[in-house]
Amino acid sequence: MLASITYQGEIFPFMSTFIHTLAEHAYQNRTVALVEAGSWAPAAAKVMAKELEGMKDITLTQNKVTVLGSLNDASRAQIEALADELSK
Repeated sequence: MLASITYQGEIFPFMSTFIHTLAEHAYQNRTVALVEAGSWAPAAAKVMAKELEGMKDITLTQNKVTVLGSLNDASRAQIEALADELSK
C-alpha cells in the first residue's frame, strides 16, 4: 500500500523518492493499493500509478482511497472496500 498527500499537483517528495528506490531495486510481481489525500484536487493516486507503470508485473487494486481533508463516510467506505479486496 502506498499513501501520499497531493503536493503541488504531484506526490510528497519522500514518497517520490521511495517509489524511485523501489524501481532501482527491481520491485516487481506485487499488488499495490493506493491511498491519496488532498483538500480540493487530489492527484496523488494518479501520479503514483504513473510512476509504477514501468515496473514489471505490478497490479493495482481496483479500489483506491481518496481522503478529502479528513475522513468521512465516503472515505471510510472506500477503506472498507479496499480492505475487502486485499483480504481476498
